[in-house]
Amino acid sequence: MKRQRGFSLIEMMVAVTIFVIITGAAFSLLDDSQRRYTSEAQLLDSFQAARFGYDQMSLDIHSAGFPPQNAFTAGVTPANASGICLWRSRSALRGPMRHHARAI
Repeated sequence: MKRQRGFSLIEMMVAVTIFVIITGAAFSLLDDSQRRYTSEAQLLDSFQAARFGYDQMSLDIHSAGFPPQNAFTAGVTPANASGICLWRSRSALRGPMRHHARAI
């Protein structure tokens, strides 16, 4: 009797089972990475939208005239009938803090 070459039915079933397990694991990893990519993309979009909103608010506030032109430099405003006004540059970031002196 001549010996036949090839795989038996049991060997083929074992090979197909191993292939299905490996392929399933690969597709599971692919699915997880696609979900992670989608969630990261959504998170990135939300950060970009927040950054755009912040930039727009900052532009609107600066366009409205705040902070004043001299807010970041120390100086003395011209004297008027009620007195003089001194600006402190460090406190201008927290709000205008003026020191009034009466005219003599």
